Amino acid sequence: ILEAAASSKAVVSTTIGAEGLDFEHGKEIVIADQPEAFAREITALLHNPERLRRIAEAARKRVVEKYSYAILKTSVDHALLSLAGNVPAPESMPDVSR
Repeated sequence: ILEAAASSKAVVSTTIGAEGLDFEHGKEIVIADQPEAFAREITALLHNPERLRRIAEAARKRVVEKYSYAILKTSVDHALLSLAGNVPAPESMPDVSR
């Protein structure tokens, strides 16, 4: 899901497939759990290029803001420092928002 979203692709997934990801249904991803609903959602996206584009762009934005390498590295570094009992003050954490 993250790779597809990072590539600006609209994603249709099940609830379990998207579990743990901070994506909003209908905005950055489409969730459908039943086979008929899944097929219906894919068809609806294919017939509505504007909605497909909006979801794809929002998904890419979410990945860049929340799941980029720099963001994940900072989170892991902070977690490791926390485990070692050496947590830096927030102002000393690198700014990775760029």
